[in-house]
Amino acid sequence: MAQGSEAPPVDLPTSSQRSASPAPRELPSFRAASVIVFVLYWFLYVPGLVLNIILLRKAMRVRDEAGGRAPRGFGCLNVLLWVGLIQLWVLLDVWGIMHPGDPVRAGVARARSEMRNLQHAIDAYQLEHGVYPAYTFDRRQSLAPRRAAEFEERYGRIPTFRAPGDTPLATLTSPVAYISSLPQDNLLARPFRHSSYAYWSDGGGFILWSPGPDGEYAITAPETVYDSSVPQRSALLLSGYTWDPTNGTVSPGDVWRISQ
Repeated sequence: MAQGSEAPPVDLPTSSQRSASPAPRELPSFRAASVIVFVLYWFLYVPGLVLNIILLRKAMRVRDEAGGRAPRGFGCLNVLLWVGLIQLWVLLDVWGIMHPGDPVRAGVARARSEMRNLQHAIDAYQLEHGVYPAYTFDRRQSLAPRRAAEFEERYGRIPTFRAPGDTPLATLTSPVAYISSLPQDNLLARPFRHSSYAYWSDGGGFILWSPGPDGEYAITAPETVYDSSVPQRSALLLSGYTWDPTNGTVSPGDVWRISQ
């Protein structure tokens, strides 16, 4: 029987060769892109923000493919994005302060809200006392008598809440606080904004009103436009004395609230 031939020797890897690992793959760098984004933020904010987001998403994909190893410039893009978002928030905040919206409509909305609160206080007063709060055409007898003569010269004798005076008459704020304080009418001319809203009652209900954005009272004789015994608002009150924004933001007519 023929003797078989010997197998060729096999070179086994040494211990140093077995422990060696392949060199890591070179990752793309985003440092130059970070510089471009930084420059764009100074001169073209929106394109800079868009490019920042695109590059950061690309860098995140590279990091995920490399097993969590972040490429160079990843941290810079991340910081730049946060700075850009903070800058956007500041710009929007400053814009909101400088452009608060339509001040006329805001003033009307405030007047309506305050008159609604006043109505709740008046209703609570009437429920406890059986009558509505007293009113007066003489501003010197009102709860805000300062500059009464000038007010009447400017607007005429417009009724409002009466102060107790020499009688033990209760008011909305004393001795029981149905409302903490009477709100001031911000639609009046500036020297008279310490005064509250116009108020009148026929004993069965009441009407509150403000001169509206034009600053002039359309309702000067409330007894001619308001009657609590009528279940519906009068056509005269709705047509000739009501502020309507469709007629122009600063147009004639009053802002009012009634109880019937």
